Amino acid sequence: MNDQKKNNQNQISPDPPIIIKRSWAKTVSIIGVTAIIVFAMVYVFTYLMNMPGKAVDKVGEALTDIAFAFKSGTVITEFRSYATEVRSSNYLQVALLKTNETFSKTDSRKFAWQIFDLPDVEVEIMAPVEYTFYLDLSEKWNFTLHDQGAGIIEVIEVIVHAPKIKYNTPSVNISKLTMNVKKGSIFRDEEKVKEKLRREIMYICKRRAKKKIDLIRALARDEVEKFIQNWFINVRFKDNKIEPYIKAIYFADEEYPEKIIKDLPEPKVKEKL
Repeated sequence: MNDQKKNNQNQISPDPPIIIKRSWAKTVSIIGVTAIIVFAMVYVFTYLMNMPGKAVDKVGEALTDIAFAFKSGTVITEFRSYATEVRSSNYLQVALLKTNETFSKTDSRKFAWQIFDLPDVEVEIMAPVEYTFYLDLSEKWNFTLHDQGAGIIEVIEVIVHAPKIKYNTPSVNISKLTMNVKKGSIFRDEEKVKEKLRREIMYICKRRAKKKIDLIRALARDEVEKFIQNWFINVRFKDNKIEPYIKAIYFADEEYPEKIIKDLPEPKVKEKL
């Protein structure tokens, strides 16, 4: 009887070594996972803490490179070379104006020792005329970095000083030229008056071209800005972290008061062309 009880007790008793092994394995796993998580968190935190410093260093390098390029005159030299190559000329065309021009002339004559007046002759010529305006790349250009004061610089602002706007000899379409006699006389030679006006057309067109410069000035400014800005972004500074932005453009025949610069509008955000 006693032997049977002892056998039953031996069969019911648990197996402690197995439980102890499972407990240690679970503990080791938890410690390992926790260590990995802590290490990852420390690494990420350290990386994020160092990011601003690295970003600032890269921005600082970009600013230094741009400032040196402008102040050393390298930018002007490279711009002239680029513009000459792209336009296949030493001139940068900034505007083309097509108009239908009217030219009029009234001719008066006297006779008999300049005592008596002959009837006046009035003639009119109409013709299409093209006016081309340009900037000379060989003349003085200057790119000035605009002082933005203190604070975080996200874009370099540039003031462009360009040469004055010039014009080519106007192109008159002779094939579409028409002439009318608005007032004639049998006592006068109308053809002679027409021919005289015809010879004066080019001189008149050149005077008008000079007056039309103010008419196309805004268009010329936009064209220069578009051309230079495209060169800044897509060619010269395409790999820089910070890109120059054109703040304002002044032509040589324009007044350039310093106080205006402070009142210029803030730059618009521009996407890459």
